[in-house]
Amino acid sequence: WTNAVSYQGSIYVPLGAGGLAPRSKILTLLRHEYMHAAVYALSDGRCPGWIDEGLAQWFEGRPGTRVSAALRRWLRNNGPIPLSELQHGFINLGEEKAKAAYAQSLFAVTDIMQTYGAASLRRYFARLSAGEWPPAAFSSSFGLSLRAFEQRLRIKLGKV
Repeated sequence: WTNAVSYQGSIYVPLGAGGLAPRSKILTLLRHEYMHAAVYALSDGRCPGWIDEGLAQWFEGRPGTRVSAALRRWLRNNGPIPLSELQHGFINLGEEKAKAAYAQSLFAVTDIMQTYGAASLRRYFARLSAGEWPPAAFSSSFGLSLRAFEQRLRIKLGKV
């Protein structure tokens, strides 16, 4: 269910024997994977998976304020996925949970961008890159603990 991969700052896009995808799809895919490479570089590879995936979707151009059907189904049956489970990517989650994880990550990053802005995110990446412990970098960059952010996120997701 993945079309390309960004790994340690490098982007891999298999083009396959069936010819190229439409130009718009390739550009969307490249924006997504380029953001992964940029996040890796800016955070020295220390960014949590949920922020990395959420930002890649954000810059891909997906609307983040609406909850996808996959996340809505997941929430109805399981509740929000703990951010601790979304630290290292989603490949091993299984398709249904991975789709929900991508959507939840976009929802969370949209909240961060709308509430705190890109400057706070840049500070967060700088702190991660400097070796600061990720929860401390989150607190000092966004003004609330990761735990408090997750609780607020659970409340917002509970209303969808």
